Order: sequence, then structure tokens, then C-alpha cells
Amino acid sequence: MNIVYYSSMMTGSGHIVQGLSIARALKRNGLDSDFTILHCGGFGKLADRENVHHIELPPENEKQLNAENCKSSALYSALERLKPDVLLVDLSWYTLLHFIDRLDCLKIFLCRQVSDGAFTIPLPGGPLVFEPKQYDRVIATEPFISKITMEQINPIVIRNRDEILPRAAALEKLSPGMNSKICLFAVNGKPGEYEKTKKTYSYLEEEGYEIICTTNF
Repeated sequence: MNIVYYSSMMTGSGHIVQGLSIARALKRNGLDSDFTILHCGGFGKLADRENVHHIELPPENEKQLNAENCKSSALYSALERLKPDVLLVDLSWYTLLHFIDRLDCLKIFLCRQVSDGAFTIPLPGGPLVFEPKQYDRVIATEPFISKITMEQINPIVIRNRDEILPRAAALEKLSPGMNSKICLFAVNGKPGEYEKTKKTYSYLEEEGYEIICTTNF
């Protein structure tokens, strides 16, 4: 089975990590499949670390992806080349809107908590509106109330509880002899956001916390 996970999101690494989580789940359950992540937001090094095939696409605008031009887009060309049996779409419904019906595969829309406004994109030529009927399944990956009818699954995680170190062993690897007040500071938003947010919470060190910092930037 040929499975493609697609996200055009460009802020943070969570979108590609969700794809890596799905790849790990397929492997965990012994499913025989080819899995590819299509993405626009960088962080391909995370897929390399997990030995997951990925393709980074250039960002494309509404003119390149409109009904008239979409067949010449990099996104359309990549999907035509990959010919997925299953296409998993992470939020990015608007980039596929004008040609997803032409794709002969099972289409699954994955949605984390977003406002209802995320399903309408205002454009000068008229709004783009999410069409649930273009997908075989519309799935909420966390609990929230939406105007769009979705089936809900448990949140997608990269590792199950039995696949991570016990607390004591993890703390020992992070920093032997740590005190009891520990704060993990992990930010992967826009470039520069890490430094700004870290400064905002610098007072925690003054309160006796030992800070462990990490960012995929």
C-alpha cells in the first residue's frame, strides 16, 4: 500500500512530527506500506532521523493552485508521480481543493483544534470553502467542537508509553543529579519565537527551576 501524508503548514515542526508518528504506527503494527511525507515547512531532518521518506515542496500561492493552474503545480505533479493509495491531509484542504477529486485514492482529512473560520479562506475572486464530501473520512485528532462533522480519534503521539524511558532513567540521561524543580522548555514556532519566549520565562530560573531547553531550529 502506498500512503502519502501531506501538510503545507510552515510554522513549527508539529505537522511533520504527526506524519512521523503515523509512519511509526504503521511500522509498529507491521503494516506493509510505502510511506512518504510531502511538506513545505522544512524540518526534513526530523524525517531523515527516523528514516522516513519525505519530499519538500516549494510554497505555492492561490494563483498557482487555482482551478486554471493547479495541474502545473509542484503539489499536483508530486501526487501524480507518487500515485498514493491513501492520501492523509493535515489541515491543508485549500491547496488541494481544485484537484483532489481527480485523485484516484482514499482521502482522509486530519484536523486538530481550529476555529470554524479555518474552513473558509477569503480571496479577491471569491472565498475557498472546505468541502467535506471531497474526503472519504474527516477525522478530529483531538477533542473539540466544530461546525464540520468529524469522527474523533485519540491524539496521535510519536511514541506510546511503553516506548519511552521510565521517568527516573530519563532524568538521569538528561542531567544527573537534577533537583526536584524541573521545567522542560520546548518551542518550535516561527523563527525567533524560541528566543523571545525563552526570555519571557527566564524568571523560572530565579525561582529555582532547572531549565531543559530544546528546539528543532
